[in-house]
Amino acid sequence: MKRTVVLSIAAALFSLMPVVSAADKKTAASDATLTIALDVAMDASTARADRSDWSITGPVRGDTVIFNGLVYAGGGVPNGDASATFGMTDDGRLGTLFVRGQYIADGSEIAAGAPHSLASTHIFMLDEGSGIITEGLEGTGTEVRAVVGGFGKYSGATGQVTEEVLGWNASGGYNLRFTFSFTVTNAQEPSELMSRKARFRRR
Repeated sequence: MKRTVVLSIAAALFSLMPVVSAADKKTAASDATLTIALDVAMDASTARADRSDWSITGPVRGDTVIFNGLVYAGGGVPNGDASATFGMTDDGRLGTLFVRGQYIADGSEIAAGAPHSLASTHIFMLDEGSGIITEGLEGTGTEVRAVVGGFGKYSGATGQVTEEVLGWNASGGYNLRFTFSFTVTNAQEPSELMSRKARFRRR
């Protein structure tokens, strides 16, 4: 949580101690570790790659791909659901996840059980105007990824996130759970420019 420290002119002029004390308190507040969970239903219909026939021939190492999904609060997507019936609706949605990745394994290697298939960037764009950015690997199991930044109330975020596969949804995409553990060093007010309302206005 961002804490605003107000220093009087007199204190600034006649004593450095209140300045140092205030800075220490601000640093301590900024260094507090946040733990949050977000669920995502990936939308298989949004997947696009640099080769038009990639979905037919299977991915090749070096292929690039982009797709997105809907973000919900942790626990908002059923865990262990293999029925592929979870409907991707705006009911309870918190934002959108955009994934940009590059395959690091061929389709045959993935089918044979390669532990990692994609190196990717995740951009969590929350509807209220804040966001989190992560980097790492992906496959069919649990992955630990780096939190490399953010904007709005997560500006300056660093730490890590654990990505788990929960099941499948009605689009044919994965349902995922992301458990974040990170610190925020430069929290800002959520940006109206990056809010869902503003994104709709720009269309």
